[in-house]
Amino acid sequence: KYVAQTTSPSDGDDVRWYFCKTPLGIHEAAASVPSTEIVGKGEFFRFSVRDSLSLEESYLEREEELVALWWKEYAECSEGPSKSKRHDPEAFQRHSSDFYEEAVGVPVKGGLYEVDLDSRRCFPVYWGGEHRRVLRGHWFAQRGSLDWLPLREDIAEQLEFGYRSKIWLRRSFQPSGQFAARLDFHGATQGLHALFTGEEDSWEAWLNVDASGITSVLGLKGTGCKLRRGFILSGSQLSQAIFGFGQDELRQKKEEEMDDYCSEVPVQHLVFMVHGIGQRLEKANLVDDVGTFRRTAAMLAEKHLTKYQRHSQRVLFIPCQWRRHLKLGGEAAVENCTLEGVRALRTMIGATVHDVLYYMSPIYCQDIIDSVSSSLNRLHEKFMRRNPGYNGKISIYGHSLGSVLSYDILCHQESLTSMFPIQEINLSVTNADAENERPPESEQPSHSSDHDSRDSSKEGSDASTTTEAETESDTETERVKALRSEVEILRKELKSLGTNSALGTKQGERAPSRKYHTPQIRYTKLLFQVDTFFAVGSPLGLFLSLRNVRLGSGTGHEYWEDEGIEEEMPACRQMMNIFHPYDPVAYRVEPLISKDFVDKKPEFIPYHKGGKRLHIGMQEFGEDLGARSRAFVSSIASVGIENVCFLCHWRLLNAVMNDLAVDEESPTKEERSYGSMVMERLSGSPNGRVDFMLQDSTFEHQYISAISSHTNYWHDLDTALFIVRHLYQQIPE
Repeated sequence: KYVAQTTSPSDGDDVRWYFCKTPLGIHEAAASVPSTEIVGKGEFFRFSVRDSLSLEESYLEREEELVALWWKEYAECSEGPSKSKRHDPEAFQRHSSDFYEEAVGVPVKGGLYEVDLDSRRCFPVYWGGEHRRVLRGHWFAQRGSLDWLPLREDIAEQLEFGYRSKIWLRRSFQPSGQFAARLDFHGATQGLHALFTGEEDSWEAWLNVDASGITSVLGLKGTGCKLRRGFILSGSQLSQAIFGFGQDELRQKKEEEMDDYCSEVPVQHLVFMVHGIGQRLEKANLVDDVGTFRRTAAMLAEKHLTKYQRHSQRVLFIPCQWRRHLKLGGEAAVENCTLEGVRALRTMIGATVHDVLYYMSPIYCQDIIDSVSSSLNRLHEKFMRRNPGYNGKISIYGHSLGSVLSYDILCHQESLTSMFPIQEINLSVTNADAENERPPESEQPSHSSDHDSRDSSKEGSDASTTTEAETESDTETERVKALRSEVEILRKELKSLGTNSALGTKQGERAPSRKYHTPQIRYTKLLFQVDTFFAVGSPLGLFLSLRNVRLGSGTGHEYWEDEGIEEEMPACRQMMNIFHPYDPVAYRVEPLISKDFVDKKPEFIPYHKGGKRLHIGMQEFGEDLGARSRAFVSSIASVGIENVCFLCHWRLLNAVMNDLAVDEESPTKEERSYGSMVMERLSGSPNGRVDFMLQDSTFEHQYISAISSHTNYWHDLDTALFIVRHLYQQIPE
């Protein structure tokens, strides 16, 4: 419908869609932006070619309906400032966050954003964010030799009407003496009009304003702005794109290329990124952090992956904001108790460390677990609603406290309940407890008959003593049984504390708002299977050590030589613990998996420029050389100097004989330990690892780096490349 119908150089058929740089107000109408008929340079950014095609296709399917809605909105805004703010309840409902929470619009920018064409708004899909005005660029104006800038839809619609009626064939002499056809605009700046000149299939047009003092304000001088139908890069934009001049155009071009790639390649791996502490800080923003990580990963993938790998699958990183809408009852009380001294420091500590304390609290632990689980399931449902045929993988990236929360949820996907994870209530009864519960001697059964018969024989006395001991033993046993029975009843009552019957509420009644101690945590079943669990900058090792928990299948008591430990296994295919050596929050996990890895160093994460950093390589070389030297000296000392030559010849002969003995049976494999089998289960391979350590910089100071190392993972190149390589490892080059 919108292909070029004339041979004029000003005619084209390329429609481009734009989004505004400045977000809209809460109830601000899209028709109120922009305030001028010509979009200002730098105020709007272009969507990519593929996104523009998707938006245009959806627009053409409902063109008449959408144009009517837009003109109605323009009419409401033209009534004046007082009346333009009076929106009907339906408009308020459409612009509310609840509506956009469930709306499914036209996907753009890799599926992270959607466009509602009715209200011309672009909004994020997986997090609450700002709405931006969307504009359909069909007619453009050029000021002098500057770029072609799109016109507002109401102006473009009237220009299109004049174009289809070939208004330039009805030319007449204008007051200025120009022989042209005039098209006056309705609902625009007073005196604004277009002048068309030309014959048959060749035409030109300009945008002008009658001399009324407004011309200088709009920047329209002389013959005004030249008009064009259809998008085209101007000479300055084309030269910038070719020769690389202009940072804005370069950024625009790079972003368009990335959006086109995202529109072309389907998502085959979804990664939910769960934040940790600090999201209540004023400058903390998980969406920005994940956006930084997403751009870093895309840049490294383009550089280190082959074209075949990049076009085989796309990875989508989605932030999980579990803390954003979570309100805990103790926050107000803590705020009232906070001292005024060093207020800024206390505020910072309260917004970071307090989340850990809340999770360790038996009152608020359940609320935090519910928030994380429901957020993950909600994000998964949103994604599946937009990708109903998705059969790819899903992983979880947990940072800081978020890794502990994700781990606890993954460990309770089969049994959805557990005792409070920090310190379980010990209700066992020992003999000492039973002894303390024994009644006083005055209440114990009397044995006066035995004491009255003091003149009896020795055999009778011994028999009486034995009978008395047996009676006391029977009495003690009965009391222990009674106490244990009472303990079992208490256990059952504790388990039912979370139900309405335990809280004293009947069915249909509202439970009281009072918070109760929660000895048992109830976990929500995730709606998806987890492929890889990334624990980044994680204190998980500390939490598990305090709980006396090891990672295993539940049969490792003999291996750990401790009957008091508990074992658990996260429901994921593979687990990776990533940390910086100077991160004060991070802890290792491998010593809690296998005793063989207590003295082994973590696996180094490769440097993004290749291999290991120079000082790391030199350090490892020195340590290896020292170990070999100590082993050689030890062997010499053990056999004596006179036997060194014999020992060397014997080892050489033994090695040659082993190489030549091809017909001999292969030696039997050593029996693997329980810890090594658990390590293989979590790492995904017999020689795999779980702990992966970043390489510190050459001149990096430990204590200075400790301040920023915990929050540096989001934009760290080594971390991003390591995760990208793992996510693409099963795709051949």
